[in-house]
Amino acid sequence: IVDPYEEAQGPEMLTPVSITQDILERFQDTFTSRWVGHLGSKHFPSQAQWEQALGSFNGFFFYGMESFLSHILVERLVAMNLQECQVAVLLDLARSYQSLRRHMETVEHRSASQLSLEEPVEAAILLSLVGVKSILANQWPTLLQDNALRASVLWENLLAVGKPVGETVRLLQKMTGEEAVNQ
Repeated sequence: IVDPYEEAQGPEMLTPVSITQDILERFQDTFTSRWVGHLGSKHFPSQAQWEQALGSFNGFFFYGMESFLSHILVERLVAMNLQECQVAVLLDLARSYQSLRRHMETVEHRSASQLSLEEPVEAAILLSLVGVKSILANQWPTLLQDNALRASVLWENLLAVGKPVGETVRLLQKMTGEEAVNQ
């Protein structure tokens, strides 16, 4: 699921939707033609569609604004069985004026304990408890262009180069801006 509210603001080529469209096109002959999901706000996924996207596949990719768990009902997530999900990639925690405004409007209706579950470590714990085997996620707030770079390097190394997930994550951890451009 990619930027379901299309709240990313910045150069068009750095938005989650455009980065993901590029990835889908580059790797369509080998991998991405089998990917199923929601791209942008043309069709906003219902709670049931979020659950289906999480529970029906061996992997899950969320690339959007704010925290992943600010988009779905945590109560429903913890009731799911995601034993078949091998990896969840969460490129979240970027922020725009629109996403912050939406997030602030929804915060009013949630308790402090519900909001605390949206933190990155707590989200990883919840996903792990419901069965997700590996979780790749941002730990801190990030910039739109940093997530764009992470997405490109991640999928290039996993899909084109064939590196294992662990090696790819290690590469992302070690990268400086200059190294990232050369990858």
